[in-house]
Amino acid sequence: MKRFVIPMMIIGALMAGQAGVWAGDAMAKVYVPRLEEAGRLLVEMRAPMQLLGYTVTWTAEEERVDAVRGELAMTMWMDEPEVLINDESVMLDVPPRLLWGRTFVPLRFVAEAVGGQVEYLGDSVMVSGPMGDLEFIYTD
Repeated sequence: MKRFVIPMMIIGALMAGQAGVWAGDAMAKVYVPRLEEAGRLLVEMRAPMQLLGYTVTWTAEEERVDAVRGELAMTMWMDEPEVLINDESVMLDVPPRLLWGRTFVPLRFVAEAVGGQVEYLGDSVMVSGPMGDLEFIYTD
């Protein structure tokens, strides 16, 4: 397994941030720390995917996360750039990471894989798609 070094700024930002979800109106708001790697915003996978109706499962022995909703199935392995979408291989610029017992994935890749569009708004990121809208708001 490949090892990587995360700059102390990223660790500090993550630990200082409070991740949370608020879905009090038609658009869910997801509060996330600003965690970036190689220019890609990484977000915790479970909460946003569950808000969109996906079943998310973790297989610790393989360090694998699966997200399934209807006909769409995604499989990702920690620190591996190859992802399977409906058994078709896709390569990521930045692979999923396991940090502090949570799975972090590149937001744009996952949003576009489920049919969403991404718009960066400065202190937040809007993901709009056929299953609903999510706004990721930075906590730092």
